[in-house]
Amino acid sequence: MLPINQKVIAAIVTFNGSCTIQETLNALTAQTRKPEAFLIIDNASTDKTLEVVQLLPVNNLKIMKLKKNEGVAVAYNLAFKESFDHGFDWL
Repeated sequence: MLPINQKVIAAIVTFNGSCTIQETLNALTAQTRKPEAFLIIDNASTDKTLEVVQLLPVNNLKIMKLKKNEGVAVAYNLAFKESFDHGFDWL
C-alpha cells in the first residue's frame, strides 16, 4: 500500500486508441486511490484519440503528442522523465 502522501500519476501510452481510451480513463478514475494526475503520451495516432481525450471530464490531465510513432519504449521513457520532473515516483 502506498503512503498517504505519495503522489500517484497514471501514465498512458496510446497509439490509435480512440476506441479504448475512454474506458481506460474511466477505470483509472474509479479506483479507490485516484491518481493526482494523468499523463497521456500519444504516439502519433492517426485516429481521433486526442479528440476523445479532450472531451472527457478528467482533471489534471497532460497530453503529449509525438510527431512520429517512436515506439512504446521511447514513449514510456518520456513518461518516466515527465513524471520524475514533476515529483512523482514509479513503482
